[in-house]
Amino acid sequence: VFEEVGYFSEDTKHSGEDYEFAQRVSRRYKCFYNPNAIVYHKPRGSIYGVFKWFIRRGNSEVSIMNIDKSYYWRHLWWLLKTSMILKLILIYFLFLVLNINLLAGFLALIIIYWLFQASKYRFYYRYYPEKGIALILPAVKLVMDIGIEIGKIDSIFRWWRKKLTLN
Repeated sequence: VFEEVGYFSEDTKHSGEDYEFAQRVSRRYKCFYNPNAIVYHKPRGSIYGVFKWFIRRGNSEVSIMNIDKSYYWRHLWWLLKTSMILKLILIYFLFLVLNINLLAGFLALIIIYWLFQASKYRFYYRYYPEKGIALILPAVKLVMDIGIEIGKIDSIFRWWRKKLTLN
């Protein structure tokens, strides 16, 4: 596989080399999902370490579009579709149109987000049976999501600034 599609790209500055490699492999081969596979990542040591790592992940999600132009538009659509900022803006306008109290509406959204994340990652409780993990895990996921958004915004502004200076 490596000989046919090449190795991990060195053009990925922050991370995302595995994603970009998988895109190239899946064009030629079928990729299979193994629901029993578990990936262990290096612990980041602190919530700030997690935050910094996900800012870099957000940066890579934007910069990876420039590596292979063949999936540029599809990846751009995915970035827009998964953007927390765009979703919050849409929800904000929906609250305004429906005349929903913003504070109450966003508090309800935070609770729904918390419950959704706790449910989505319930498999995690098998590996970490401590009671407090149910409270901590959604908070860490929120930090991860915010970090990715900040990384995306940072990369978009850097790209935009670079374009303006070239013109």
